[in-house]
Amino acid sequence: MKTMPAAKYNCKVSFGKNTKSDDGYNTDSFAHEFFKWVNIHTGASKELEQSGQLMGQVTHTITCRYSSKIKATHQITFKQRQFEIIGKPINQDFENIQTIIAVKEITNA
Repeated sequence: MKTMPAAKYNCKVSFGKNTKSDDGYNTDSFAHEFFKWVNIHTGASKELEQSGQLMGQVTHTITCRYSSKIKATHQITFKQRQFEIIGKPINQDFENIQTIIAVKEITNA
């Protein structure tokens, strides 16, 4: 059985699911679903090859312990920063140990 050091995951993030607001405007918002400890890596480029496909606009890569609850429709929030998941989260080596998530930081600029 493989083990991973706990100190590797140093950022507590919130995973939110998409919900429709009930204010009458039906705007999309995200409601907190669960917390997870992760490691956030800044990407060196805007493109990433993932599973044989070129994924554009990837700004960060997030790694965490494996969880089947993580879906591509979640939005990730760390402090005041928000990330959109690009593509499908990857179960590294299909071992159910680590999940790799390619994300794009959402900015208002």
